[in-house]
Formats: sequence, structure tokens, C-alpha cells
Amino acid sequence: LTSVIALADEDGSLQPYAHLYRGDSLMLAGKYVAAESDYESATRDFTSIGDKVSAEVARAGWAFAMYGAGKEDRAVTLMNDVIIRTPGINGEIELLLNLAEKEASVHVALAAHYWAQGRSSAAEGEWDRACVRMDTMSEYVAGGKGASQFDKKGTERIQKTYYKPPGVNRRGCKQFRDRSWVSQQRGWPPALLDKLDNFFKVSVSSSAAPLQ
Repeated sequence: LTSVIALADEDGSLQPYAHLYRGDSLMLAGKYVAAESDYESATRDFTSIGDKVSAEVARAGWAFAMYGAGKEDRAVTLMNDVIIRTPGINGEIELLLNLAEKEASVHVALAAHYWAQGRSSAAEGEWDRACVRMDTMSEYVAGGKGASQFDKKGTERIQKTYYKPPGVNRRGCKQFRDRSWVSQQRGWPPALLDKLDNFFKVSVSSSAAPLQ
């Protein structure tokens, strides 16, 4: 992918998805500084072509990479920026589900971060917001009671397509209690994983929702 990006850069044909996907790969490899650069490029390029949905997906990845690179305060600021921007964005349902899943992950990350700061009320509020989003998406993708008649066509499209947002399944927000899943599938940095573990160990609201 790196060689493809280099060649595309030379002839001006580079698509921002190349930086986005390489950023994802670098996150899983624990190369947060390099991932940060790719996500930043993807965010800028998606914004320049008017793709607001993909720009926010990239921005969320940028925030997690920034956190892994040790820039926690800036990362939290960027995470909150993603949360503020997301509700007003419209687009294709497949892309919006991906963005919604990213936003829910940001809420979980903020829950862990705030808990480590001793801000328990803020942390549990972020966790509750994440669960509302993840559980609603799980029901939507499954075509269950969470999908209104208005949404039935969109549900059918999701069920028939190859695309399914990573992390959207019947376990909803409970899957974040599985450290190996968060590490291997989401690429969260160790510092954030440790804070998430501590949140689950002590938080009253999270202990009420065991992993299934």
C-alpha cells in the first residue's frame, strides 16, 4: 500500500482512502505517529472533495492515533470535535453506519479517559451514550425492533450487501469489555486500553452489563 501511495502521489491520482486504510493498518501495528500522519492527510483530502462522512471517519482515527502517540489532551479535543460534527452529517446509509460506529467508539474512549481523571459522572455519561448508539445500530443491522418501518429498506440493503460496519453486532457495546477485541480489531493504544480496563473494573453502570 505504501508503494501504491508513493506512485499515486507522483501522478496526482491518489485517493484519500489509501491514506485512511494505511492509517488503519498502522494503528493495528501500533505505529501511532505514522498512522496520525495518514489520518490527517485523509481528513484533509476528504474534506477538500466534500466527503464529510469519510472525513469524520478519518478524523476519529486521527484522534485515536494521536492518543497513542502520547498527545492525549489534543486527542480528547479532537474526539469531542468528532462528536459535535457527526449529528449534522448526511450521506449513504452504509457510510453513515460506519461513522456512527466510529462515533460510538469515541464515546467509549472518552469514558475511559474521563474515568482515569476521576470524572466518574462524565465517564458513565459517555458510556451510556455509546451503548445507546451501539445497541441501536445492532438492532438496525439485524432488522429488529430498533428499525422502524421507515428504515426497513435501509435495513434490507445492509443485510444484502457485503458491507457491515466493524463492531456492529448483537453484542452491542458489551464487546468493548473484551480487551483482545478492542486491541486487535480496533487498534486502540495500550494506554487507552488500560484506562478502559480500569473503567470496567470499578464502574457501577458497566458492571451491570456483562459480556455475553
